[in-house]
Amino acid sequence: MDRMVSDSDLARLYLSLEGAQLVRDLLIEGDAQSDGFDLDLLASLLSECPPEKCLLILACSAGALCDHIDIDPSLKLSLKLLAGDVLDDYAPLYLAHLKSRKMDGFEGQMIYMQEDLEGFAELFALAGDLSELDSIPYQVCAILSDQACAQAEYLEGEDIDIDYSMDHVIEAEKPSLIIFSDNVIPFPGLFRKP
Repeated sequence: MDRMVSDSDLARLYLSLEGAQLVRDLLIEGDAQSDGFDLDLLASLLSECPPEKCLLILACSAGALCDHIDIDPSLKLSLKLLAGDVLDDYAPLYLAHLKSRKMDGFEGQMIYMQEDLEGFAELFALAGDLSELDSIPYQVCAILSDQACAQAEYLEGEDIDIDYSMDHVIEAEKPSLIIFSDNVIPFPGLFRKP
């Protein structure tokens, strides 16, 4: 099976995603080095990023989970297959944006984004259930599953615009006041970007 993303691009992608590095560190260090702050940081990173970036973090995290903890072979295969599909679908746009360093975001429709998030939510929940209760892998899987589920719920009924912009606020041009008819003025939040 041919991958659309090379190994060097995968390494660059992995190094550009803080959440994926944090998951790997948590799984390698285990219970000895965890103080709870890292788990809170992971939840914050995943909840504050856009769904397409969250998917990339989840895909890299699935790889780390498969590499660093002992899980059921069929679950490992399912995680690797979903992670590979997500990386093939979303990584090229993200990497192209990293290369260009443009401040504008990419826009497009991703039809299967919600399904991919729901798939990760189910697989991480299952991996957590198979881990020892209250261990670091259990807690990491619970956070990954919860955040994937929350991102999928966010996308329900949403028109998905892909935003691969860097983690900073882009100043948008404010729209001028538009009058729809003689006595109707639109609500100011109408033009606010999410």
